[in-house]
Amino acid sequence: MKITSKSLKKLIREMLLFEQQTAQEAAVEQYISDELLPKAKDGLPKEDIIEQGEGAGYRSEDIEAALEALELSGTIEIGDDDVIVRL
Repeated sequence: MKITSKSLKKLIREMLLFEQQTAQEAAVEQYISDELLPKAKDGLPKEDIIEQGEGAGYRSEDIEAALEALELSGTIEIGDDDVIVRL
């Protein structure tokens, strides 16, 4: 399989973009877990977390994705009333 310089440049750009997105997601997750919900049993309504995250310069889409990732990892729990609790 032969790779042209054009396809190699495209692949490198895609990898750099992916790394940048991954770093941004990790930064948002860390902000939520370290700054907003630093202790076990800490809780905040979802809309407050989104507002505070936006105030810190993060996009609401990134914040919601980070909340989903933190819930899947078992770091937080999102209740029926949209209150998010640190486990």
